[in-house]
Amino acid sequence: MSDVDAAAGPADAGRPQPSEVGALLTAAREEAGLGIDDVASRTRIRASLIRSMEAGDFAPCGGAVYARGHLRSIAHVVGADDKVWVTAYDRMAGQPSPSASTVVVEPVAEGPAPVPFA
Repeated sequence: MSDVDAAAGPADAGRPQPSEVGALLTAAREEAGLGIDDVASRTRIRASLIRSMEAGDFAPCGGAVYARGHLRSIAHVVGADDKVWVTAYDRMAGQPSPSASTVVVEPVAEGPAPVPFA
């Protein structure tokens, strides 16, 4: 059993590993007959970032919101289903995609009405 397997708890059961999500990207890109540089030029995502994602390293994306956006962009270029990729990423990261139903609205402080611009 590897250290990664030993560290995985019951909550991690069935959760895709980063390398599996990266493998989805690689397989779809290769099936589309595209190189990393082709995808980079069509998506304007740095080739080095695409390489990291394909290797299962999503940290250079700069956060989950950016990772999801990059996954969607790459999926569109290679003809893959972006919803499948984002769902796999979210399951891997252990967090759901945000939705409008999870937005919290802060109450507005009472006070004088704002003055409109003249």
